Amino acid sequence: MVLDIDADKKQRFHIVQLAMFNADVLASIQREAETNANGVCKTLIDQSGERNVAAAPPAPSTVNQSLFFAMAYLSLVWLRESLSNEEVEAALASEKMMGVWSDASLSGPRDVSADIQKLRLVRNALSHGNVEIDHDFVFSFWDQNKRGSNNEGSATVLKMKSDSVGRLATQFYYAASDVIYS
Repeated sequence: MVLDIDADKKQRFHIVQLAMFNADVLASIQREAETNANGVCKTLIDQSGERNVAAAPPAPSTVNQSLFFAMAYLSLVWLRESLSNEEVEAALASEKMMGVWSDASLSGPRDVSADIQKLRLVRNALSHGNVEIDHDFVFSFWDQNKRGSNNEGSATVLKMKSDSVGRLATQFYYAASDVIYS
């Protein structure tokens, strides 16, 4: 079987677009539930919470850390892997990416001053399960080279609030889409 790279890339863009649609629908349902305590949306969320969440009521928000995590993985790992390095660099240089790192804090030995280095750190962290989400929904992405002469004595950590992670994933999708479809 011969893989059609362009078809694979287009399919990945389409899947990420569908995930963004789902996230938007979930956000709309959450807003409606918060506005109308006796409405259908609130009832559906409460019933789903009773069936699927181990915690006591109330049910969690439909826009929660799992949604931001899923969007980050889809855009910054799965979709990113279908792009060439040149396409990634062009996407990161896009106006759409302006400010996406504004609330990111960095610590550790690695130089991650360039956007491509920050994206690589986040991508590596997501790919290798090196992500923690604290009680304030701050994502900590870390990466550490432990091999050979490049052995880093400690991890480099990038922290971002969940809404910033969502903005990063969304804006990367839009910027990459402009690069691919222009």
